[in-house]
Amino acid sequence: MSAEAELEKLHQTWINSFEQRDAKACAACYTVDAWVLSSYGDNAHGRDAVEIAMQGWIEGGAKNKKVTDLELSIDNDLAYSIVAYSEDYDNDDGTVFTETGKSVNVFKRQTDGSWKFHVNVLTSDNPSSE
Repeated sequence: MSAEAELEKLHQTWINSFEQRDAKACAACYTVDAWVLSSYGDNAHGRDAVEIAMQGWIEGGAKNKKVTDLELSIDNDLAYSIVAYSEDYDNDDGTVFTETGKSVNVFKRQTDGSWKFHVNVLTSDNPSSE
């Protein structure tokens, strides 16, 4: 399988794990010393902290996550991608709010040849008015 296909599969595994509301499986897609830097909450460093962050996102009600690759570059054991993402939230009045943003991801190839997220930086297209 090509590195591009492996990275696409990793992203899909993460999305499937999220839709199944499985924070532990989401975190398993990250290196043990990964970083998640997010405008949506506290930053996380390390897989255990990533799992806690993922649980918070799941409990926040996000669903129907989608990602669209904007750019991907692979160089030996490191890769990066820029993706556009969207996710839906149910409002109290029955309407749905769709959050959109961009994510920059750095991936590391592991000693077994698999790929994991190492750095994940998320930015919203809908900045808070606070």
